[in-house]
Amino acid sequence: MAVSIVSLLIYLLLKRCTDFPQVELGFGLSYISFFVASVLGKDPLAPLLDQSLPVPDRVAKIAGSPLAQSTACLYISGIR
Repeated sequence: MAVSIVSLLIYLLLKRCTDFPQVELGFGLSYISFFVASVLGKDPLAPLLDQSLPVPDRVAKIAGSPLAQSTACLYISGIR
């Protein structure tokens, strides 16, 4: 919740200082796609918390996951 509030406050500042405040608004509102996926029981970022793997293997596991790829595409489409 705090991320949304901070994001929207930054949006108000960027609205006055830049020509593309909607990009920041998209970042702030599209992160919800990751929360929705985890609420449905399909956490796309769960391998990041796996302490038995080194960090490069965790990132590779996420990059190869179809769930993470589809959630990232949904996130990116919301930024537009």
